[in-house]
Parts: sequence; C-alpha cells; structure tokens
Amino acid sequence: MVRLSFVGTLLAITATAYAEIPQQRDLQACDSCYPGSPGTQCQAQAGGVCYNLNASGQCPAGTSPCPGVVETGPPCRDLGKEVIDQGCTEAFPTCVYANGGQVVGGLGGHHCALCINSRFPSNAGQVAPDEGCDEEFRVCVGSRPLAANVEGTACALCVNSISAATDPNDIDDGCPPTAPICVNDSGQSPALRTFGTKCVANCVDTSRLGADRGCPRGYPICTTADGADPGQGNAGVQCAVCSPLLCDDNDPCTDDICDPLVGCSHVDNGSCSCGGGVVASDWQCTLPTPICTQYPRVGVYDCICDVDVEGSPFCWRDNNCVNVASCSSNADCGPTQRCASSCCGDGHCFEDCALSEGSNESRRRLTPAELFGPTGAHF
Repeated sequence: MVRLSFVGTLLAITATAYAEIPQQRDLQACDSCYPGSPGTQCQAQAGGVCYNLNASGQCPAGTSPCPGVVETGPPCRDLGKEVIDQGCTEAFPTCVYANGGQVVGGLGGHHCALCINSRFPSNAGQVAPDEGCDEEFRVCVGSRPLAANVEGTACALCVNSISAATDPNDIDDGCPPTAPICVNDSGQSPALRTFGTKCVANCVDTSRLGADRGCPRGYPICTTADGADPGQGNAGVQCAVCSPLLCDDNDPCTDDICDPLVGCSHVDNGSCSCGGGVVASDWQCTLPTPICTQYPRVGVYDCICDVDVEGSPFCWRDNNCVNVASCSSNADCGPTQRCASSCCGDGHCFEDCALSEGSNESRRRLTPAELFGPTGAHF
C-alpha cells in the first residue's frame, strides 16, 4: 500500500512538472513574453508584451508572428474604390462582410461579391455603373431592394426605381435622362424595384417652347431620334435639353447645334465674317478696304476680307493683279490659293492668308507700275 502511494505521488509530481514546463513551452511560441501578456503568438520585440492572432488570423498592428506562428488572414481585404480587392477576382472584385456590407478602410472581409450597390439610388440622374457592373448593365441588383453599398447578385440594365404615380419627372436607376423610363421587353414598366431590359422615353410634344409631357425637369423637350420636334401632339423617342427650334437664334452667320445632353451652341459658319469684326461680302474695290485684322501686316500690305467664287469668305494678301492666274473655281488654283473676283476682274487665284502666312510670293512689295499702272491694284 505504501509502495503504491509512493508511485502515485511520483507520477503526480512528474505530471505536474511536465504540465508546468514542456507543455507551457508548447503553448508559448514567443521565446519570452512580458509577464501578464494577453497572448503568446505575436510580439513587437523580444521580452515585450505578447498577443494572440485576432479574429481575422492576423497579428495586431505593430507586432509580428513569433516562430512557428502562421498568419492565416481573411479571405479578402479592401484595396480601395474601383479596383479589384486583395483575394478577389475580376468576376467577383469587391470584398464584403458576411452580411454583404462593403468592406472599406483596408480591412478584411468574409467573401468577394459580384457587385455592390455603390451609386444607385444615391443620385436620380446618376448613370455611371455600380462597382462590379459595366456601361451596358449598370445597376447592381439582388433578390430584394438593396441598401447603399451592399452586395448584389447580378447587374441589370435598369431598375424601375420610381413609381410614375409618385413623380413622373424622376429618372429610373440605370437610365439616362434622355430615356428616363425602365421597361421590359414588352415595353411595360416592371414591378416597382424590379429590373427591366431597356430604357425609353414615353414622351409627347405638348408645348412649342415649354416642357413636354413625359420628360424630366432637367431634360424637358420631347424630340425624335434625330433631335427634331415631333410636332405638337405627336410622340417622341427621347428627352433633351433643347430642340432645333429652341436653338435657332435667327443669325444667318451661325450654325445652330442642339446637343440633347448639353444644350444649344452656335458655331460661326463662315458665311458672314472673315474675322476681326469684319463682315464678308463680295468686295468691289471700294473704300474703305475691309481688312482681316487677325493676320499680321507684311510691309504695308494687309489681308483683305472677301468671298471666293463659291461664296465662301476668305482673306487674301493685297498684291492682286500681279502674277495672278485666271480661274473659274477653287480647283483651278494652287493648294494655298482660292479663286475670287477683285480689282483685276472676274476669276483670279489669290493666296489664302489662312494657308499661306509663310508665302514670300504673297508678301513682296509691289512696284509703282504694278500698283498704279493700267492693270495695277489701284489701292
């Protein structure tokens, strides 16, 4: 009985020693930890405080894994907007938490998502794609309406996001303002907050100069595909900022352009002005001489504002009647010349100042005979 007791005591002492020394060394990967450390796996420096891996399998910031400790890390980590996150792929580019919320700030997440509802419905006029979607299929959708910055399961072309009964002027998610209504293949609006297959403008020209029915406030004009007015009472196919009628400034010197997204612009068509405030006309050698002030004078010679035989304005250097060839069209003249009537008579080739600013021929000083003779310029 005594022998058994001694053996039992010896085994107990041995077990205690094993538990206190070798077993403790197995659990502590760091060589030495500051007494009372909350962990044993990560350390900033020998003898310092030790920590364990966090829930993401990483050492706390400022520490490194001790020998034998392997950081596992999260399945993915945020790398910022509009890039493929760490651990994710082009097909599933965005790191999210287990609940589908987008990971930000460089933190780790649970899995990678196909897309994120990152833009819609934050802006009624926004048509840039959600993260993970493209220009054709712009809106990230799920089996139910998504909150902002939450994972979706597919990218849709558009979503019926606004009830027409609520506000017909608003623009459905994914649709451009020129075609603000999301519809399905049959042309009907899908159920509210469900996706459609195309965007249309269900608009009618109801006003000659004001807003038309079916168009949003910022794009109030209903037009045909080429931007024309469909005519009062007729349906159009797009909504625009402007129409040709609204852009017409009744100025024959400009071409009026209507960009449905930008508005009106007026471009000088060259029919009225040579530039420098001079209006072009078929000059008949009368005073005052119309000078093109945008071209520098060479000696005493300026460029004269005139029109060619085809009726287009241009500026020519004033050495007419000297070494000029007869012509009936611009095709008869050189690459830097145009055909025009002048003091020399009908149809002669003259240097175009816009094309020949470096031409010595057009810049030489005329002799008195060339200037005042029977066939001279007389100015």
